[in-house]
Amino acid sequence: ARMPSIVQGALRQTASEPMMRSAKGEIKEQLRSMVKTTVRERSGPSFDERLQTAVQRRSESMKQMEKEQRERLEDAIASGQHKSVSESPIAAFARARIAPNHHKQAILLEERRRKMSEISKKYNKDKEAMRERLRAREPLFRVSDVAAAQETLARQAAKRRKELSDEEKKRWEQITEIELKVLNRPLLMEG
Repeated sequence: ARMPSIVQGALRQTASEPMMRSAKGEIKEQLRSMVKTTVRERSGPSFDERLQTAVQRRSESMKQMEKEQRERLEDAIASGQHKSVSESPIAAFARARIAPNHHKQAILLEERRRKMSEISKKYNKDKEAMRERLRAREPLFRVSDVAAAQETLARQAAKRRKELSDEEKKRWEQITEIELKVLNRPLLMEG
């Protein structure tokens, strides 16, 4: 399990080895950069580089297009404002010296207020007349009429009670008469 002496000698570090490592790293880096430049020259730019240049070109064209559109919009707004001032019906009214709309509205409002006042006065007058008719009307039932009606109802109730009592007496008499007939009559078994 001991290593042979030749292998042990190979594993030892030499004094120049750290220098060789740094030179080796430089050579690797140079080689890598040479390979990159050669590949780039032969195959062209990488996908990321091509994408970056395309994005840059597209953003420049979009900025230019946006600038043109903004200028077109500003021109359209300016011409629209000019047309609205010169060709609007309001400008024609201003040139014709027609009274502004708020004067007409004030006149209509005053007319409506006057009509509303008239309607309100008429309503109050009609309401007061109705209340006066209610106060002055003849009552539906007079005290004398109510007393007479109560007296009539009392007489009718007394009459009805008398009739019922007479009818009850009559029935009792009939029942008594039937009982007497039954008692005086011979039985079927006797006869």
